[in-house]
Amino acid sequence: MGFRIMQLQYETMNEETIIKQGILLKWPMQIADIKFVQFISGLSESSHDLKVTTIHEYLVQDRGNGFKIIKIAPSSLMKVQKEEAILLIIKNAEKIKTKRGQKIAGKCSNEGVFLLKPKSRIEVTNGDKTEEFVALQFEGKMYLVKVYKD
Repeated sequence: MGFRIMQLQYETMNEETIIKQGILLKWPMQIADIKFVQFISGLSESSHDLKVTTIHEYLVQDRGNGFKIIKIAPSSLMKVQKEEAILLIIKNAEKIKTKRGQKIAGKCSNEGVFLLKPKSRIEVTNGDKTEEFVALQFEGKMYLVKVYKD
């Protein structure tokens, strides 16, 4: 079993939200430092930056004042056979609302790391634009799909 790591990114002058795969763990400490959370690799076999898209497991440690450390076990040594959820990172949104999702890190209501299992939904508002995304499982992999409304 495992988890896919994804990010929602908003760029100036871009109307569409970018769904980005994975995070980059910086060498030599194998850390991704995002304002409200640090992702730290449980493996240290790499002597360079490490792009991580799937992990086998994670452990959340509370460091107080809303700050968390998430220790991850990247799948670089052994491939993940079946993904059971997505760890979705959202920074700088105006409003975030989840349906059957769980916030596991994030100090403020406009940011966070969310655990999305199959059929979990998340609604994100930026400016006058609100978008909804759903987590889907297909052939053992997890996907984040934008829900289009007519």
